[in-house]
This record gives sequence, C-alpha cells and structure tokens, in this order.
Amino acid sequence: MPASVIFPSANRGITEWLARRPVPIVSKSMGTEPNNAAVTAAGRPWRLAHPKERDLAKRAVDLVIAVTCLVALLPIYVVVAVAIWLESGSPVLFRQERAGLRGRPFLMFKFRSMVANAEQETGPVWAATNDARVTRVGAFLRRTHLDELPQFWNVLRGEMSVVGPRPERPVFLAKLDKEIPGFSSRCTVKPGITGLAQVSNGYTQSTRAARRKLRYDIHYIRNYCFLLDLKIMARTIQVLANDENAR
Repeated sequence: MPASVIFPSANRGITEWLARRPVPIVSKSMGTEPNNAAVTAAGRPWRLAHPKERDLAKRAVDLVIAVTCLVALLPIYVVVAVAIWLESGSPVLFRQERAGLRGRPFLMFKFRSMVANAEQETGPVWAATNDARVTRVGAFLRRTHLDELPQFWNVLRGEMSVVGPRPERPVFLAKLDKEIPGFSSRCTVKPGITGLAQVSNGYTQSTRAARRKLRYDIHYIRNYCFLLDLKIMARTIQVLANDENAR
C-alpha cells in the first residue's frame, strides 16, 4: 500500500454553493427537481459550533454499535465465510484500498462476492448491476448487503464511522475531483458504512450519479448530528430489504 494518496484540495466556492442549496434531509428526488419543503440549517451548523462534543459522541456511538454487531452477528460471519469458501475457496475476505478521513488511505474489508482477482484484466472499474464477475453466493450477499458486515471492524479501528459518506477508491477520488469541483471535500469526515447519499441515491456507478451523491454528502457534512444519524440508520433498515439498491 502506498505511503500516501494524492488528495486534491476542494473548490470551496463550489462546495459552499452546494452546501447552501435547500436540500431535503432524505429525498430520492434531490438534485433532480425543486422541493419547496426542503429543510435547511439555520445559523451556524451544529458540527462547527461543537466540534469536540460532536466527534466524541459520534465515536462513542460507533464503538457501541461496532462491538455489538461484531459479537451478536458472529454466527452469521461464520456461515457466510463457510459459504464463500465452499463455492469459490479462499480468500473469504476482500480487502480494498479506500480514501478515508482527509484522504488518508486505508484497507476496507468486505466479504468477497466476486471471483478471485476480479480486476486482474479490467483494472479498477465500478461495480455494475448483474456483473458477470459476481459469484452465486456473492449475488446473495450483495442483495442482502451481508458483504458489508466486515466493515464494522473498520469502524472499531477508527477508520470508518457507521454513518458517513461512502469511501471512494483513491483512483476514483482523483478522477471525480477533476470532473466534479469540490468532490474531495467529502473526505473532511470519516467515511461510513451507510450514509445519506446511499439511502437516498443508491450506489455510485457513474459520474452523473456521483454529482447527485455529492449534494447529499455535503448536506450531511454540514448538518450531521446524533438525530440525523439515527434517521439514516433507520432508513438503512428499509433499504436492506430493497433489491433495487443492491449491486
């Protein structure tokens, strides 16, 4: 793993413009049509007014959720690992470099849902719907989002949060920041297992989708608090049962 990753500076003008637009807390139509009932934060954002208290509270919640899930879901971890091994052998876990807080690289863990060495011939590419590289067990894991469970280990290690912008691969972060001014500003907070963009906009499979995702992420970064995180986690439970959000 390289010692550092290129982390382009955000275009503050564009970032602030995006952040100040009227944006619904959770809406699938955000960025595609006007919404007169949009919710905006008045005055100074809470995350800026109370940075230490915010960060400590968020980390405490992350630790409680991560430890609880790692312990309570241990039987599911074992069953999934055995199923992957029986179908396609090892490795059971898939590790991939992602850009974390302030662009620092880290290894994100997932249950392997594709054939081994899936990008050996194609290089880094976005995962697509009905991807031929996905195994039968992997298709089930993606549909149920069970492949994401090992990321609670990343949360425990402090590399991720339960809620936050989805971590991008460094190669995609550099590419998108050139095409979308201010995209790298998503890295001003820890990335998350779930987030406002994921539950509202789904997973990114194109630059156009990334533009919509940025609006959700900027809105979350400016306004996130415990209640917003709870709302996103509750919405995530609904998304887990929706096959349209799997990839």
